[in-house]
Order: sequence, then structure tokens, then C-alpha cells
Amino acid sequence: MQLFCLPYAGGSAATYRRWTTLLPATIEMYAVELPGRGTRRRANPITDFPAMVAWVVEEMAHHHRGGPYAVFGHSFGALIAFEAARAARHRLGEPAHLLVSGRDAPAHPTARAVHAALSDDELASAVASFGGLPPELDVYPALRSRLLGVLRADLRLLQSYRPPAGDLLDCPVTVFAGSADPLITPAGQRDWVRTTTGPAARVTVPGGHFFLHSAAFGAELRRCLRATFSSPLTAAA
Repeated sequence: MQLFCLPYAGGSAATYRRWTTLLPATIEMYAVELPGRGTRRRANPITDFPAMVAWVVEEMAHHHRGGPYAVFGHSFGALIAFEAARAARHRLGEPAHLLVSGRDAPAHPTARAVHAALSDDELASAVASFGGLPPELDVYPALRSRLLGVLRADLRLLQSYRPPAGDLLDCPVTVFAGSADPLITPAGQRDWVRTTTGPAARVTVPGGHFFLHSAAFGAELRRCLRATFSSPLTAAA
């Protein structure tokens, strides 16, 4: 049983390193490292959203072990996870579950507070305001510049995204939200139900936009995954 994880804008596979001790032992996590960051920092970033989705599906197919799988993405990664889940089912079968967090449904626009046209200082300030950049990063200008470059590339990538018409998922969708996340809206959270013919659930946990390592979220994620991979339909897949 596998869980594929997609990072937020500017993030890398290292985001999910702590999850190896968080998840049930029966679930194998694979954190997808997107080009242009982390261990693939020398690769050119992908600047077209459909091309990114196709690349992610290839990566998932390469690492898929043939059993049931789920897909998780946070914020920017939630959109990639959704589109990758739709595309991957034609090769890997329908996902057992799509789990998303920190992002409104695909038909809703990305939060306008953060966009690629901002200067480095403006972008850093906007992201820091909801906990996306540590203040101490200012004393490491080279690292700060590199991280902002990756973030800006991801924000430009979002500009090429067009929400799909039809072709819904059939799997369950669970939407996690921080209780004080400034980048989501009630309507946008509700509309994730429109992305699937299967059941959709919303879970609110304490916190802002970045709650991925909180104990409350960890408990809810484990509960959700145990329910997914212990269901008779999943076990028979």
C-alpha cells in the first residue's frame, strides 16, 4: 500500500521526511521530488502545468508496486495531486483515496496574496506572513534567493493551470484545512466535493497554512489512511 506525496510551492520531498515515523507501518510513502529543487535541484524546473502532471504520473508509475495507492498534496501540491490522480488512473487504476490540504478546489483561483510578479522582498514577506519562510533565512542570502527562485517558478507554473471540465474521480476525497489558514475559503473547501463521484469529507485541524507536522493533523491523517487501506474494496484491489 503506497502513498504518493506532492510538495507545496517552493517545497521539496524533504517536506515529508518526518512522515516516515508518522504513518502506519503498512503504508509505504514515496515523496515525489519535482525538478528544480532538493535532490533534483540541477534539473530545469517544469514551466507548463500539463507537462508537470505528465512528469509526475511517469514518476508514480515508475515507483508503483502494483497495489492500492493514495495521493496527497498540500497547497500547490494539492492541485498537482488532483490532476495526477486523474491522469494516473488510466495506467495505475483508480486511486484508493485523494487527500488534499491547504488549497481550495481546482475551480477556485489561487490566493492573490502570493504571485510571481512580486519582488524578492515582497514575495518573502508575503510567504513569511503565513509561516512559509523562517525569519532567520535573511542571514543566508544565497539560500534565500534559491528558495524564492523555486517558489517563483512554481507560482508561474500555476498560471498555466486550467481547471478540468468533467472527467471526475471516482475515489474518496478528503480535504484537510487549518482552522486559521488565510489562503482558503469556505466555498472553495466545499467545492472539492465536485471533483469526485465518490464520497468527500472535510477535516479541520488547529493551525494556519502550514500544519503538516502538527500532532492533530498526524492523528487525522493516520485515521484516514487506516480507514482507506482497511476497507474491503481496497483490500481486494
